[in-house]
Amino acid sequence: MQTDIVLCIDVGNTRLKWAVYKLADMSILQQSVVSDLSELSFADLNSCFAAMEPKPVWVSLVSSDDVKQCLSDWFEKEWKLSVNFIEAENQSYAHLNGYKVTADLGVDRWLAMIAGQEYFKNNFCVIDAGTAITIDVVDCGGEHIGGMIMPGKQLMLTSLTDGAARIDVSRGNASELADNTADGVFSGVEACLIGGIEKVLSNIRKKHKNIKFIITGGDAEFLKQSLDSEIKLEKNLVLQGVGLIAHNAYA
Repeated sequence: MQTDIVLCIDVGNTRLKWAVYKLADMSILQQSVVSDLSELSFADLNSCFAAMEPKPVWVSLVSSDDVKQCLSDWFEKEWKLSVNFIEAENQSYAHLNGYKVTADLGVDRWLAMIAGQEYFKNNFCVIDAGTAITIDVVDCGGEHIGGMIMPGKQLMLTSLTDGAARIDVSRGNASELADNTADGVFSGVEACLIGGIEKVLSNIRKKHKNIKFIITGGDAEFLKQSLDSEIKLEKNLVLQGVGLIAHNAYA
């Protein structure tokens, strides 16, 4: 089996993204998304990968054990190989893990920072806007010095619909002062998200001069519209990190 082409998969809480990388130049040969992980099945994986020739598989996974088992079983049955599930490490790519317990740092955050170094080397901050919003800082020495986690847009919206009666946010739009409940909820959630992120970024800028910012994740485009225009947008930063780990493994 060739190792110059690999299948890289980023499994989040709600979506599965994948790309086939040519390791020589890290070009993408194929890519796609599975949008609903709650019902991930062999049928979903068949539609994505059944027509492919087997190749090494590298995965970042923060989803459930059931999803992990489904992936493991499918590739073992159909491709006769084991999946390489990536874990956060203490050090990689001259990048130090700032968590007291290495394994406590989500592998998606770890990989996003590794990919971020390809753009900025050091002194940068990654904003990952997925189910949760995570913010992580890598300092001038290449060390991860910590981060922050807050609920994402959909979690905030769901918390209101689950916790309060007669609130429907299915058709909400942003408004300064809404004249209906759906718009009021959507506008309030957007204000919480943008205000919270801006406060964190302001504090980071005070302590880290000339720091660069990069945003990724499913809600990255939605949030970037209201944030600093100089923040770089890269929607698949975690997937890029998976590719870099695979590249390093066969270098």
